[in-house]
Amino acid sequence: RDRCCIDGAPGDGGERPVGGGAPALTAALCALARAVDARDPAALGHSERVGRLAERLALAAGWPPDRAAALSVAGMVHDVGKSALDVAVLLARPPLGADARAALRRHPALGAEMAAGALSTEQAAWVRGHHERWDGAGFPDGLAGERIPEGARLLAVADAWDRLTACRPRPAGGEDPLALLRREVGRRFCPRAADALARVLEGGP
Repeated sequence: RDRCCIDGAPGDGGERPVGGGAPALTAALCALARAVDARDPAALGHSERVGRLAERLALAAGWPPDRAAALSVAGMVHDVGKSALDVAVLLARPPLGADARAALRRHPALGAEMAAGALSTEQAAWVRGHHERWDGAGFPDGLAGERIPEGARLLAVADAWDRLTACRPRPAGGEDPLALLRREVGRRFCPRAADALARVLEGGP
């Protein structure tokens, strides 16, 4: 079931978005996010997987189910700002040139602006902050530590985990993805967000 919408209240005859906007706008954002993923074969299904994992991380971190569902929707549209980027930038592989890096660094802010009419203010902040780093070296705002919205910290882990495990082939004999992620805890990732991933992988929510 598409988590862009949840069941409406009994008797209202419909669905409502998990967030602050109209259902049609939320559904359109989700469709656009899927289209962004489809432009890069390596990322096909990425946004939906991030949305599902983000919800599980939120539950493992003790969030109530309705707020975890709201994070799921933000996860499903976290890369929607990439729709404004040239496909050559999306398909570029490291090392990136200065222009490609600058373009990619704009997508969280663009995505938050695009989501503002469909999602809540908090959800838009999660989208904007999903590339912030615990050590303050992220973008677009250079936030650090507890100044990064908690939902954005969870999205950062969900996004990275999917890219480590689903969006790229793991080389034979390569380092375990969880070990790679743990190595960045305290620098790139919030320790509590990484702990939530560990609980999910151990069979949590």
